[in-house]
Amino acid sequence: MKTDIIIMISITVAFLSINAIAQTRFVEGKNIINSETTFEATFIEELLVVWNVKNKHVIPRFKGKYPPLPIGKGDMQVDTAQQRKIIYEVLAHKRAKLHQQQEYVAMTYEFGQNAKVINVVFGLPHDTMISPREIGTIDKRLQKEVKAAFKGIEYLDFSAIPFTQNNIYF
Repeated sequence: MKTDIIIMISITVAFLSINAIAQTRFVEGKNIINSETTFEATFIEELLVVWNVKNKHVIPRFKGKYPPLPIGKGDMQVDTAQQRKIIYEVLAHKRAKLHQQQEYVAMTYEFGQNAKVINVVFGLPHDTMISPREIGTIDKRLQKEVKAAFKGIEYLDFSAIPFTQNNIYF
């Protein structure tokens, strides 16, 4: 009788542990973080691509009959030091382990003409140690704290301006 109870308790603890681990990893499809935040995740070859389902999918169309000149690298600046600071602050408790695993975060943004972030799409290794909750915190902070600066007037011809960040390695 005692043995049966111990076995049942062990199975229950093991099951709860597996569920707790599963909640810290991304799965294909929707990943609900809390009542306000849900991410969609898909695995593409060696990459886990993650985005907030609340992203506004603005198609960067131009206004006019002919396509405008593209926005050159010198015509747009994004504070990459601020991005790195946000990521390092959120993941401070596991930076050494992320470095050991050679993990990285890749980000692609879309900015509005007001220089504010419209969308952020993350690229991570398949077996990342970064949890959905941590990506949620990073996403929220990037949306609030990162802005672009534009030179010239070419950006006014686009409803959304894309920007790809080089990978941030730990």
